[in-house]
Amino acid sequence: SQAASRPSFNDQLIVWALLGAGLKLDADISRDEKRLEQFNDTLRSRLEHLFGAKHYLVNDISTAIELGFEDLSELDWRSLPADQPHEIDEPEAPWTVKQEESGDGSVFDRARFWRSVGYLYDAGEPVETLIDPYVATGIVPGGSSAYRDLSPYRLGMPNWLAENCTGCGMCWAHCPDSALPATIQSTADIIKHAMAKCEADGVTMIQMQRVADHLAKQAYRVAGKDDLRQHRTMGALLRESFAQLAEKMKLDEEKLQPLQSEFDHVAARVEHWPVSRTDRFFDGPHNREKGSGRLLSIALNPLSCKGCKLCVAVCPDGAFEWTPQTSELLETARTNWEWQLSLPAVSGETIDAHIDPDDVDSEVNRLLDKHAYLSLVGGDAAAPGTSVKTAVHLVTAAMESVMRRRYEGHIQKLSSLIQHLEDKIQGKVAQSVEINDFESFGRGLDRLGAKSLTPEILAGLAGDERSRREIDPAHLKRLGELLAALKEQHRRYAGGRARMIMTIDPGGAAFWSGTYPDNPHVQPWVS
Repeated sequence: SQAASRPSFNDQLIVWALLGAGLKLDADISRDEKRLEQFNDTLRSRLEHLFGAKHYLVNDISTAIELGFEDLSELDWRSLPADQPHEIDEPEAPWTVKQEESGDGSVFDRARFWRSVGYLYDAGEPVETLIDPYVATGIVPGGSSAYRDLSPYRLGMPNWLAENCTGCGMCWAHCPDSALPATIQSTADIIKHAMAKCEADGVTMIQMQRVADHLAKQAYRVAGKDDLRQHRTMGALLRESFAQLAEKMKLDEEKLQPLQSEFDHVAARVEHWPVSRTDRFFDGPHNREKGSGRLLSIALNPLSCKGCKLCVAVCPDGAFEWTPQTSELLETARTNWEWQLSLPAVSGETIDAHIDPDDVDSEVNRLLDKHAYLSLVGGDAAAPGTSVKTAVHLVTAAMESVMRRRYEGHIQKLSSLIQHLEDKIQGKVAQSVEINDFESFGRGLDRLGAKSLTPEILAGLAGDERSRREIDPAHLKRLGELLAALKEQHRRYAGGRARMIMTIDPGGAAFWSGTYPDNPHVQPWVS
């Protein structure tokens, strides 16, 4: 615990401390200062290559080995000192918590659970958890396993070779940890989203707004002609497209400079985000309808990947390679993952266009819906590469894909019914008084002065007794009660009602689904 910057890695640092103690026990090494120094330098160099020179684990591991080496002694249990408390740096909130639009403070609130339980477990202080009424229920909100970052446990990571990919979906379907989300996006939507992100950060997009549509069309043409698949990142594709567009526009330096400046901000957003032009999602749709092709991207979630190498094994096209993990690759993967997570969800209509009822293999494209794909979020205690978790993921993703659309359709229907009923009630009230002579009605209002108006007075001012329509109080009351019931049902569905109920045996093959407090499902469960 003396070496740990983050107490959640205490267990791992104990192993390194034992390595230091083992070096001390080895007489040949402990007596040879040169060999010991060479070992330490080699290890530190390897750690810096894996995590980065400034990563906290580099110093933590080195300190743990040093303490293990220096403090080796015969153990007297009665002489052990009590643990001294130390300050804990507050970690960044997990992405599933950040995605929560507005926490309601209920037992299902991810943000509340993170603050009261998840943060303490992540900090290695679960004993500090307060037993409040929320925790006592045993309810664990969905997606809590995403609180864990598994990147320090890997020595390597999968690298997607976009130029080899055909978009078959084998990788994202088999990944048991939902660490390979895929999306298909139009060039116009990508540029539009990047510009919106820039504007949200205070960067003006005045010049880019004027050329955005032209740039999107140019990028589409460049991608369509790239038979060698040379543009493997969106940044490279946009820069080539912008250069060609600027040449066509024949702008002088004074006019080009502000446009170039704004474009550089847009391109930086997707500089290393990988994209692939595939027959399945680009060429085929384009041949059927000009301009309908979409670029495929698969972004690794470095937080959830356990390094099982299953994606490398199942890919029939050699589109994945296993590569040593470095701090640079890890940072790029994090950036790409966060960017892809922020992109708009692929519409149901777009997904349906890529599903052939006669081709069961095309059903894998339902996982292009990020809500369905992230029906399991990873970060749990499942063994790397477990087929049980892959099966559970596919079942829950299929359920989410079908039920989400039904719920969204039901919410739209409720909204329509509510609007129709409100108009009906408003119309009945309005029709109870018809004004035939507006001049006479105005003079009547002047005579009343500041006197309060009742429905009866308004009816009298209308002038034509025969046009007055009575309202049935019982019918109006029933309409009002129905409107209230519809609004309550709309609130319940729109508020994130669960779309399935699962019963999982915590002692069975899916024990990882019930390990407190790590819930990999989007649905809450009761511990």
